[in-house]
Amino acid sequence: MMRKKYLYRIGTVVIILVVGIVSMGILGSNEMHSQKRSAKPTVRLVETTELIYQNHTIKINGNGLIKSARELNVLSEVNGQVLFAENNLKNGTHVKKGQLLLSVDTRQQENELYVMRAAFISAVASILPDLKLEDKDIYAKWYNYFQTLNVHQTTPNLPEITDAREKLKVSSNYIFNTYYAVKNQEILLSKCKIRSSFDAFIISNGVMENSVVSQGQYLFGLQDAVNLEVSVPLLVQEVEMLDLKNSRVKIFTQENPQLWIPGRITRKASHLNEKAQTLSVYVSFQNKELLVPFLPGNYVNVEFTGRTFRHAASVPRDLINRDSTVYVMKDSVLAQYKVDILFQQEDVAIISDTLPDSFKLVTTLLQKPVLGMRLRNSTINR
Repeated sequence: MMRKKYLYRIGTVVIILVVGIVSMGILGSNEMHSQKRSAKPTVRLVETTELIYQNHTIKINGNGLIKSARELNVLSEVNGQVLFAENNLKNGTHVKKGQLLLSVDTRQQENELYVMRAAFISAVASILPDLKLEDKDIYAKWYNYFQTLNVHQTTPNLPEITDAREKLKVSSNYIFNTYYAVKNQEILLSKCKIRSSFDAFIISNGVMENSVVSQGQYLFGLQDAVNLEVSVPLLVQEVEMLDLKNSRVKIFTQENPQLWIPGRITRKASHLNEKAQTLSVYVSFQNKELLVPFLPGNYVNVEFTGRTFRHAASVPRDLINRDSTVYVMKDSVLAQYKVDILFQQEDVAIISDTLPDSFKLVTTLLQKPVLGMRLRNSTINR
């Protein structure tokens, strides 16, 4: 009886061991099968775009304040009563080049000039008797000059002096002094009439006829509203993209971009703006029709046509990593390549043809990208 119980216990243990071994085998097989299925590689769904290489012409935009290319402030150089003032020199009066704008009473200046000319003629006459006795050739030269003198006519230039004795004679009789005093007075007399130096508009609070002006008094300003100029601050890399001789320029307003005037680059500044680190480029243009949006004092937008890059591609700047690399889909896997950046502007970068046309640029923002991971395109290639 004891023997049967002992054999029964041994059989039970054997059966339990066999069942456990079989169960572990089945579970292990299922686990291996599960691991094999989890090891199946995943494919990331991404958006891509094709790299298209073509010619890209740089467009650079800026803005600035219109100023007149020619402005002139006129001061009075004489004292006297105003005999004539064009439209009383009212602000906005348009005048032509050479037009008489202001005339001041010249009688006092004329009388002073006549007195000086008379003194000069007397000084020349005083040396003639001595010259006649000393040197007939020198005498003839100065006598002929004496005959050309007239208190009512412009004083001619002095004869050429070649002899030391002649120079001593002329100097001792104060001929040089009186001659240059006469010439200065003639210049001052010419200041009594003011003419316009160019076609312009008058900028003034007005000068009435019969009023009195004083030497050094501000009279009016002249402003050319046709020939204009705009100073446009640009970044250094933008200036380097411009051909200062041949770049095309368009000037327009933000309110009406369809209305524009062509311009040309005339010069650039020789120093940078310390705060903004920009360099000013000066653009000149003509507003022949005096269009209001392009009058001096208005802000305008300026578009420059810069350098053209041959066989280059335009890509969004945010797709370029800090190390100048981009992610591409090559043979359905993720790859990373360095690119040659030719120019960057706002949200666009121009790159050279460093990547093959067959590569597709990954435009999806990847979180923790792993090079070599499999990719699948979710968009139609553009």
